[in-house]
Order: sequence, then C-alpha cells, then structure tokens
Amino acid sequence: MTNSPARAPGGYGAGIRGLHWLLFGMLAVQYILVWLLGVVGQHGSGHRIVIVAHMSFGTLILLTAIALIVTRLTGSRPSNAFLPNWQQRLSQITHALLYVLMLVQPLIGLTLVMNQGHGVPIFGLFAIPSLIPAHSAPSWIGSAHGYVGWVFFWLLALHIASALYHALIRQDGVMTRIIRS
Repeated sequence: MTNSPARAPGGYGAGIRGLHWLLFGMLAVQYILVWLLGVVGQHGSGHRIVIVAHMSFGTLILLTAIALIVTRLTGSRPSNAFLPNWQQRLSQITHALLYVLMLVQPLIGLTLVMNQGHGVPIFGLFAIPSLIPAHSAPSWIGSAHGYVGWVFFWLLALHIASALYHALIRQDGVMTRIIRS
C-alpha cells in the first residue's frame, strides 16, 4: 500500500485557465522589460521603446487581471479540501495578494506616468489620456512602484515554487487543474 497524497478534484474552466496563462506570459515579459530598463539605462538607446512596452503591458495586465477576478468570482472553482488546512489558507492568502497586486501595481504605474502630465502610450498606437492633474500624486509614488514590484516578484516566485512543489514532489494534481480541465 502506498502513502500517496489525495488527488486534486476537477479543474478550472477554460476562461480562467486562458486568463491565468496570459497573465503568466505578460508578467514574465514585464519583468524582462524591467531588467532591460536597467540594461539600457535612463537615457540609453532603446529606452523609449522598452518603457512604452512596459507601460503597455502594465495596462494590459490590469485589464486582464480584472477579467480574471470577475471570472473567478462568478465561476466555479475546484475544491482545495483535500489539502492540509495550512496549505488551503496559504493558497487563499497568496491568491488574494496576487489579485490585489495585479490591480495595485499597474494603477501605481499609471498614476506615476499621468502624474508627470503624460498620457499612457499603448504600443505606440494610441495613448490613454492623463486622468489626474500633473504633479498631484505624492512624491513617493515612484518608489512605491519599485517596492511593490519587488513584493510582487517574490510573491510570484512563491506561487511558482508552490505549483512546482505540487507537480513534482506531491504529484497531487494541483497544477494539472490550471493546465487542463
């Protein structure tokens, strides 16, 4: 008789799975763009292209996160009852924080750009006009965007590490729920 963990029941619907993996890809691109900003520097060649891409993906992340949250709140989701209580609670806290950060971080970024009196360019196709008066946000808004970005990064790392733990060590089917139904 083996002592294998309980298996995860069911899976997420196609909408949640699609939005999850779309966000995963866009967040990966976003952190690559942040790294590139450090490489090209504030005044380096290519800075404008990288910063416009960063603002564009940040805006898309905000919109996609709203769609994910609405879909998650209005749809059904698989039960976590087979997991130990501490893992259920940690999963709830982590997901709640991820959702908050997927909303807050882009909003801080939009505020940062609009506070400078600029609209937010979207892939050079059009710009979202500034919705706030120039220089009306607190001076710490730029620092907040950086600090929240790091918190977000480490929370994403925890989320990915947890998924890999369930997939590779526990082999309990948790990760397959977000891959296929």
